[in-house]
Amino acid sequence: MILGLIATLFGCGDGKPGLFSANGYHRGKDKVWYKASNGMGYSANELDGVDVATFSIRSLKSSINGQTSDFGIDATQVYYGADKIEGVDVATFEYLYSGYTRDKNAVFYMSSLLTRDVTHFALVGDDFVRDAQNVYFGSNVFSDDAVHFARVGGDCSDFYKDSRKCWHFINEIHGADPATLRYLGADYAADANHLYHQTNPMEGADIHSFQILKDKYSKDARHVYLESLPIEGADPASFRILDAYHTLDAKRCYYSSQVIPDADPASFQLVESGYAKDAQRVFLLGKAIEGADPGTFRVQNNAAGISSDASHYYSMWDRKD
Repeated sequence: MILGLIATLFGCGDGKPGLFSANGYHRGKDKVWYKASNGMGYSANELDGVDVATFSIRSLKSSINGQTSDFGIDATQVYYGADKIEGVDVATFEYLYSGYTRDKNAVFYMSSLLTRDVTHFALVGDDFVRDAQNVYFGSNVFSDDAVHFARVGGDCSDFYKDSRKCWHFINEIHGADPATLRYLGADYAADANHLYHQTNPMEGADIHSFQILKDKYSKDARHVYLESLPIEGADPASFRILDAYHTLDAKRCYYSSQVIPDADPASFQLVESGYAKDAQRVFLLGKAIEGADPGTFRVQNNAAGISSDASHYYSMWDRKD
């Protein structure tokens, strides 16, 4: 029983890995295993058909981004984790990028054949690859219009299009016009008819006066937006951003897109993450801490929601006498 427990934790004498063995390849006398953690446990899978005598672990460097990835390789075969890459030519095998590899005959994703069109294979942006016909995301065909598929905007953009569709990353922007789609910055784009935040149309937004602010806020001549939705009643001319959640204009203060009741914009200021105050009140996440004194208020432990003033302690919004 004790020997069985030791084998489970530290591995067997024949080289099979146990719980405390490092992840990766483990070579025994007659077999090779690949160990990988999965949630609370692990798997130790034997490599099928491996030639133990010529097996080695090779760390291959990408010619695209300089990153490296480990592969199990013997005289005639290559393994991605525990899975054999069928039909690979070992002599010309190379690592490309984020799970993609190739040899002189084919391109692979992980252990699966992706395409045999090695000549036209290329990256598109940071997220996709292509051959002459298709665009792929992982092992799946994402678009069959590789000729027209392109990133919209610069290197920071997550917008893409082909001749029929537009996307933010892998999510389709329904109804967007590929012919006129253009990148505005951050997560914003526009076509001839609409402004978009990611995949969502910003209904009623005016492209001619539109400005990207920061922290997912934007505005035009008539509205202020948080992501794709207008902040009801906010005044674009006097709107100011204090942090990602606290904003104000000449008449109101806001937490996210909600008005903070009775807050005074003229004296409103941040205290600490999540906390703010004006001349009369203290607020946590946009809600008043009843009775708290702004003049003597201090945050004692932000993570625990503990604060105090000269007379009392507070747990979140509740006073502790």
